[in-house]
Amino acid sequence: MNGTKETKQTSATITVGNKQVVDRGLKATTPTPTTTTAATKVATVAPVKKPVSPKSKSSKKTAKVTKVAKPATPATPVKPAKAMKAAKATVAKSNYAQHAKNPFRNGTAYAACFNIMGSFGRKGCSKEEIVKLLAKDRKSDLKHAYYDCQVLLSAKDSNTGSRHTSCREGFWVKRENDHVVLMID
Repeated sequence: MNGTKETKQTSATITVGNKQVVDRGLKATTPTPTTTTAATKVATVAPVKKPVSPKSKSSKKTAKVTKVAKPATPATPVKPAKAMKAAKATVAKSNYAQHAKNPFRNGTAYAACFNIMGSFGRKGCSKEEIVKLLAKDRKSDLKHAYYDCQVLLSAKDSNTGSRHTSCREGFWVKRENDHVVLMID
């Protein structure tokens, strides 16, 4: 019996640690107490009685069936990686031509403001007029158009002079009261 296995037809007694588990009605192979480990476990199923027909109601309760673990399912197939798609956003079209010296990315509010100021050339225009034209061109409200315009108007005195952090170098704005002129050297 030392190290051998016993096979019982009607019931099986398995010793796991300090507990004994009895399984009736199943054919089971049990290890001897010398080879029992904590990992040795067998699923147990309670005996199932035949269901009672609905005509004859009996006070007997049917035994509950415990769930048995399902066999492992095969791995799901790996889906191929999706192809990279182009961005859906398009560049906003402006009514003003792109200025050759425009340092801003095309389609931005700053680029549109630069193009509007550049379209007036050396004669310049008023700050109010630039804000109105920018709001109309960008289809935004006057408040936000004013903020965008102020970034460009912050460039003073020289191409590399003091300016807003978002305002790029390469131009400056000459001011006389409310009249502004874009200066490109």
